[in-house]
Amino acid sequence: MAKRREKERLTAVTADNVAKAIPGKYCDGGGLWLIVRKSGSKSWVFRFMLNGKAVTMGLGSVDDVSFARAKASLAGARDKAHEYRKLLEDGKDPRDSRVARLAKPASFTFRQDAEKYLGNHEAGWVPDYLFASRRRLEIHVYPIVMDDGRRFGNLPVGEIDTSEVLTVLQPIWGKTNPTAQFVRILLEAILDFSKFLKHRTGENPALWRGNLKHALPRPGQVHKRKHRSALHYSKMPAYFRNLLGHEMTTPRSALEFDIYAPVRIDVAVRAEWEEFKPRETPDGVKFADRWTIPEEKMKGYMNIEYPDGKYEVPLIKPMINVLERMWYLRENNYVFSGKYFGSHVTKDAVLRSAKQLTTEEITTHGFRSSFSSWSDGCAFVHDWVMEMCLGHSLGTDTDKAYRRSDLFEKRRLLMEAWGEYLISGKAVPVDIKARFMERFKDQPLLLLADAAE
Repeated sequence: MAKRREKERLTAVTADNVAKAIPGKYCDGGGLWLIVRKSGSKSWVFRFMLNGKAVTMGLGSVDDVSFARAKASLAGARDKAHEYRKLLEDGKDPRDSRVARLAKPASFTFRQDAEKYLGNHEAGWVPDYLFASRRRLEIHVYPIVMDDGRRFGNLPVGEIDTSEVLTVLQPIWGKTNPTAQFVRILLEAILDFSKFLKHRTGENPALWRGNLKHALPRPGQVHKRKHRSALHYSKMPAYFRNLLGHEMTTPRSALEFDIYAPVRIDVAVRAEWEEFKPRETPDGVKFADRWTIPEEKMKGYMNIEYPDGKYEVPLIKPMINVLERMWYLRENNYVFSGKYFGSHVTKDAVLRSAKQLTTEEITTHGFRSSFSSWSDGCAFVHDWVMEMCLGHSLGTDTDKAYRRSDLFEKRRLLMEAWGEYLISGKAVPVDIKARFMERFKDQPLLLLADAAE
């Protein structure tokens, strides 16, 4: 007897290149074939023997089986072939099963609902969060094989139960718990969305309380959360002098600018010239007194309402010096251009430059913590001023309804004092309110409205 053909012989690489396949017949084993015709059309078929006769069942074209991409198409075809082989083992005719399925309303797969859920939230999510969500689904959810051979992404969303969710979570719960928690929360949200669409009923199998908490250890038992590494503010002047003593490459310039700001690094690296309103004059380039960050770059970070939906960062003199330096090196619309045409410098490039300047463990986000600690320890200023420098949203809805000042000038004074400290290294008390009153003592009282803090 001829040796049975090995199942699933088409590799992922072959599947990814199905679009380039030349006319012919390609066997995946177990009765599953890919047929490529001279016309260029491609389809999956399932061949089997029934009552001594050879039978061929069409599973649909490559574009019609589950997903447009070839790799997903192969996965969908394998799932169908696996289902039909089980029917044959039970003595049933797969053709009867297909007729019955066509008579039923179409079921929705988890992947279909997940992609629709992400699409609905694309406009409101930070790009990095949207990318992370998609990436985790593609790595840790869609391809996971269930006990019956089907992949989680191909499961009808109405059939997903706690056992399937655990099949996804258990392998990563102890190894990479932060990722596993992210995946669980995402699964819960998508399955809630499926219930909203009436694609499923019953309790959410990804719920933690009263459900998964009985099957998985608490996150705190398998992972100790750590704050992002940061330099103590007392070490910042020495670090900063070291930075200024090196050749000011684009990543180092971005780092210098970001430490002064102090905004999130992904906002800094994406800064565009138009946000600073540059203008050429006989004395050189001039900039506005503020950096106006569009709302779409800040979305997901804060809920404070600003005029015209924009967040404005005071431009202090050292920041303007960086802009002037970069203006004469500009290559595209980004202040800190990247090595590829039309790109900006990456966060990773800035982080690598930051780590080259110290032997201590640090992160670019940690410099915001250094600023916050310095403000708490050395500056006499209301917490709201410091938090708004960081782009944080504070207070209840009632607080936000009454506190509508952006504290712009106070933020400028605090950032100027921070810049002075980085250069001088003198950790002396700084009275921001006194500086404010001194600078604006001759201004109309209306301009002093936010000096009462």
